Amino acid sequence: SGMKWRVRGSGVWVVLWGILPIFLFLGLTAGVAWSDNSLCLGCHQDESLKKDVRGKSISLFVSEAGFKNSIHGKLSCSDCHTHIKDDTHAEGGRKAADKSVNCGACHKEANKEYQQGLHAKMIMKGTERAANCYDCHGKHNILPSKNSKSMTHVSNIEKTCNRCHSNLEFVKQHALGAAIPGDEFKRSVHGKTGEVTCTSCHGSHSLRSLIDPKSTIFRSNIPQTCGSCHPEITKQFTESIHGVLAARGRSDSPTCTSCHGIHGIKAKIDPDSPVNERRIALTTCPQ
Repeated sequence: SGMKWRVRGSGVWVVLWGILPIFLFLGLTAGVAWSDNSLCLGCHQDESLKKDVRGKSISLFVSEAGFKNSIHGKLSCSDCHTHIKDDTHAEGGRKAADKSVNCGACHKEANKEYQQGLHAKMIMKGTERAANCYDCHGKHNILPSKNSKSMTHVSNIEKTCNRCHSNLEFVKQHALGAAIPGDEFKRSVHGKTGEVTCTSCHGSHSLRSLIDPKSTIFRSNIPQTCGSCHPEITKQFTESIHGVLAARGRSDSPTCTSCHGIHGIKAKIDPDSPVNERRIALTTCPQ
């Protein structure tokens, strides 16, 4: 009887030792398994997957190819969606997936600049449509700015900004003073070069309001901003009576944009340019 018990006991231990590594493996890899993007894409590759937010239908579709080819393609979903630990966020009534991704966790310097800028301040004031990270960079398909297909490539920034700034009603409502109707910028001397775009003058993450003294387009800062591309002309301006008075803070002293215009700046030889020799004395200076 005792022998039988020992044999059975040995058999039990053999079975336990055989099963234990399996449990240990499953326990150790549980967290790793959830970082496998295929688990997320199992649902999110469905193009019809949506959620309702304040009466608007929001797509939850994620293109696997788009994500893998993105600058974040080697990351796991949970690297950004840190609050999602398993698939319980898909259950009815759960709000775990509604929390915003914190891009600043990795992009600290860019986030610091953004928090000081106009867009972040608009969000803090409760403006729903103020631009955040993914409005300008994209979401799961983010590409490096040097990539010609990137939303922040120099050839695409004007289009990216115009997603909001071509909406004249929105701009007027929030007193942004930065509407770009139609193809005004594209027809300008800057737009035609393909090298100058919105961020060249306004900045990117730290973009500020034109009434902010630290803004690149604040009145007294405009000569310095234009001077980044036109150093010789700006030097001449700063030494002129207009430049001297502007430096002293005279609000009625003209600066670059007073004569050349803003988004629709035209070449001097263009008959419609306010600094064309036929117009400058008749219409521009008398203003």
